[in-house]
Amino acid sequence: MENCSAKIAMPQEHHQISTASSSDPPQGEHGEINHPHDDPFEDDSAIGSDIESLTQTLNSEVLDFEYSNGRRYNAFKNGTYLLPNDEVEVERLDIQHKMWTLILSGKLYLAPLNEDEIHDVVDIATGTGNWAIDFADAHPQARVIGTDLSPIQSSFVPQNLEFIVEDSEMDWMFTRPFDFIHSRAVAAGWKDWPNYFRQAFNHLKPGGWIEIQDLYFMSDASETCDDGTVKNDHPLVRLSRYMIEGGLKMGFDMRKVQYAASMLKDAGFVDIHQVNLKFPWTEWPEQEPLKTVGRLMTKNMVETGGLSAVGLGILTKKLGWSREKAELFLMEGRNALKDTTQHCYSPVIVVYARKPSETGSPGA
Repeated sequence: MENCSAKIAMPQEHHQISTASSSDPPQGEHGEINHPHDDPFEDDSAIGSDIESLTQTLNSEVLDFEYSNGRRYNAFKNGTYLLPNDEVEVERLDIQHKMWTLILSGKLYLAPLNEDEIHDVVDIATGTGNWAIDFADAHPQARVIGTDLSPIQSSFVPQNLEFIVEDSEMDWMFTRPFDFIHSRAVAAGWKDWPNYFRQAFNHLKPGGWIEIQDLYFMSDASETCDDGTVKNDHPLVRLSRYMIEGGLKMGFDMRKVQYAASMLKDAGFVDIHQVNLKFPWTEWPEQEPLKTVGRLMTKNMVETGGLSAVGLGILTKKLGWSREKAELFLMEGRNALKDTTQHCYSPVIVVYARKPSETGSPGA
């Protein structure tokens, strides 16, 4: 990355800090993670003016985090996201980013973007910002925005990237339409998916693309295993059921991504494609890259506290479990992740679609 700066805007104030630069490999095709050098926006204030129109002054609510069960949670729109946002969670999300890249064969997206026509991009619910950083590096001609409820993104970012803190379920305030809208792993963060797709439709340029990549939470062993080695009493199947139950108590449907294609059609999108993939839970696959993905998933869930991040808040806050009961159950899950004879995986769904080049109202 070259000509990098920290750009993280939060409600009521915009911060911009200069940092050092480094060099990286050249750009590849189809969104592979490569890093060009030139910065066409060194003297371009368009990004900053757009972002400052979206944000006003730093609100203490953003940084006044909530602490529970030894974990830190977002304060902005408290209760609208199920998982923590502390340093341990950031590490887990970094590993998860590697997993997503592997199952997508080194790509950041599957939509057939015209690389020469990508100028404005937004990554909704960007998390640590890894996807947005890699995309901005690989597309120096594009203005990229990453949005999230938590200000946990890196301070070392490409010059053509901005992060802002906002709730993507509220009305979008962007002043510039986009060529590409991307979201990943939002099952635990969205209540109103049809509204998200309507807003995306309205904020895309004609001919622009949207892509969503997400896990499908399973309620039965048949959805997480193809050879019968996993039964319904498996701790990870049970945890998934508890996540679905707890999510519904908060208004989240953890299985909603299965309807993404039909919701996109209802919103007015065309050229809708769905790709079904898998995140193995252990190293049981014989083929790469799935074997490596399985190893990373085990690390993601055990070494970086992923099972606790996913389950502890739901089990104690929404299902009424004691912390001791929840920890004992999660220990069962960690032990199950050591057993490679049980061929468990999380279903992954990737859906991408295009806004018609000539459009009427959404859904027309």
